[in-house]
Amino acid sequence: MNRVFVFALTIFFTGCVSIAQPPSLVWQHMGSLSYEPYSPGLGTSQRYVSQEGWIDVQVFGLGRTGWKLGVSDPQFAASFESTVRTDVRLFGLFPTITNLQFDAATRDIVISGSPFRTISSRFSHDGKPMISATYLTAQNGQLLKYHVSIYTASGLDVAAVAQSFIEEDLRSGHLRSGHVTPSRNGAQAIIDSFPGCIRCSPPRDVSSSSDEIDTSRLDLVDENHAEITREGQTYILDSYIVVFQRPYYILVRKSSNQPLTVDEASSIAAEYIKPRGCTTPLSRRVDLDKSNKDKTQWLIGIEC
Repeated sequence: MNRVFVFALTIFFTGCVSIAQPPSLVWQHMGSLSYEPYSPGLGTSQRYVSQEGWIDVQVFGLGRTGWKLGVSDPQFAASFESTVRTDVRLFGLFPTITNLQFDAATRDIVISGSPFRTISSRFSHDGKPMISATYLTAQNGQLLKYHVSIYTASGLDVAAVAQSFIEEDLRSGHLRSGHVTPSRNGAQAIIDSFPGCIRCSPPRDVSSSSDEIDTSRLDLVDENHAEITREGQTYILDSYIVVFQRPYYILVRKSSNQPLTVDEASSIAAEYIKPRGCTTPLSRRVDLDKSNKDKTQWLIGIEC
């Protein structure tokens, strides 16, 4: 399955809501993300943050409705495995997240009468150890996912935190009640508050030319910006993705703004992306290639 979780496409500011949890743990609602305009079936997600970590809640259907309640749907197991693979690839995008290790065992548990499948993981964020847990169930014909990440130094038990949060959410339903006010205002503040965000700054002005490749439906992996010098030429490179999909779209141009060939662009793009995002052998996606009219910019498709 080529869908990969990454937050940041359509962003709506919802204001600040808080949920209190023992011991005096307060979660602040930072915003909502809707994937539907770009990837129908991927639903919406909400993010809560505190000084001790963050929680993401996603409601989605993967292109279908009528998911059987709890964990009993025939397609549930495959969806859960895909969720774990998604998390692995998501974390692999960010140099701030390292040492990711998943527990081998999954468990089925019941929270407030609802069956969930769960798995735990450990990783470091900016060098600080964290423990995380993913919980997936089906309710009201849709999949419901909670991803809870807590700094180890807090001394909190991630399972207890998750259970308390999920109980409150299932009781109130306010995280999934659709209280979203569409607005572009304040969107950047929301993104910047997301640990491990993809687009942590506004898109770069990639060229002074009006003939630019349209990347408006792609999401910039900000940390991957680079300049590479080869045979006296300096190449400027950025990588983009489509949320929940595998290919990278590598934008290549010369600092001199001179034209370049597709072979030249693809060669430097492969050299660039291998150490930054590849977890499997690299393959070209020539069907995704495009250039501007004067060939000063190339968007190169690579899957790895």
